[in-house]
Amino acid sequence: MVVGVVSLLSAGVLFAQQPQAKSSATPAATTQPAAQQQNPQAQTQAKPKTSKAKAAAAKWTKEQITEAQDGLKRAKVYNGPANGVLGRTTRRAIRTFQRDHKLTVNGQLSDSLLDMLKAVPQ
Repeated sequence: MVVGVVSLLSAGVLFAQQPQAKSSATPAATTQPAAQQQNPQAQTQAKPKTSKAKAAAAKWTKEQITEAQDGLKRAKVYNGPANGVLGRTTRRAIRTFQRDHKLTVNGQLSDSLLDMLKAVPQ
């Protein structure tokens, strides 16, 4: 009798270890990789994000930025190179110019600001 119980237990263990057959009613979500199941937004999060500063700078040409830097130099708020790059130093100078002229301080170049900077006397 002990042999019969051991045989049954062994058979039960073997049966539990065998992989179960896949049914055709398996939901599509279980066939996706585990990373996608846990975070379905992972694909959208992997895209590089463009900063607001880069997006704002993208609409200005290098020549326009150089003109703004020249105006900021004439206004004595910028001492960097007039290289056409709307970087940290140029934005800081724009904010200073905006503050000095009681404009909205946002560090962004605009058409009206560029016109003001072009009109700064030498």
